[in-house]
Amino acid sequence: MTDAFQQAAAAAAASTTSTTASSAIPAGRMADVDDPFATSSEIKTGGVFTPRVPFEEIVGRMVIMIPKSYNAEAKDPFKDGETREEFRIDLVVLDGDSFTYEYTERDPNNPTEKVYKTMTVDELPWTALSQSIAQGGLVGKLKPVFEEGRLLMGVLSYAPYVRDAKKGATIDSITKTVEDWIARGRKQARPDYTWALDDRPHVLTPERRALAGAWWTEYRKTL
Repeated sequence: MTDAFQQAAAAAAASTTSTTASSAIPAGRMADVDDPFATSSEIKTGGVFTPRVPFEEIVGRMVIMIPKSYNAEAKDPFKDGETREEFRIDLVVLDGDSFTYEYTERDPNNPTEKVYKTMTVDELPWTALSQSIAQGGLVGKLKPVFEEGRLLMGVLSYAPYVRDAKKGATIDSITKTVEDWIARGRKQARPDYTWALDDRPHVLTPERRALAGAWWTEYRKTL
């Protein structure tokens, strides 16, 4: 288990934006460092990312969201010319079985076409780097977490929109509705749902909290 934690910590650390040189300046006073200089060729730009993991593939799993950046006016890919609030996070998946998901990349030989690829995750914890989060409920939770320099944890769950919650819809009722729709082969209209990190005591159990604590023990060594 320790090896898996260390791999997750290393992956998360690799995604952290840094302005230090490749031979990192050790902690301490700048005046005590003999060579504080970085050159352009040492600084890697463009970032590291993981192909976006569909939330449907990890619903019901214990996750940690590490907010990296916030953009109040990110381009909305679904509404031409409009913007939306968006976080970039590193998403740590802590429990559950192995899983596989598909993603697309541009064909290097034909930029107008896309090729389908598969990502297989067979060891946990696993960190999906630089994932975009634009769901209003999650954005609202991530804002204070980001400002306070904390991490958001919980069990990824289907959740009702506010309008439906006011009518009595709950995480449990929406989950049943979605699962029934999936069991029918996703026929008929897709149910209305969004996403939340469920922290009810019977879901975010002491065992899951301990799992997050064990991950943190390793991850903090990379900070």
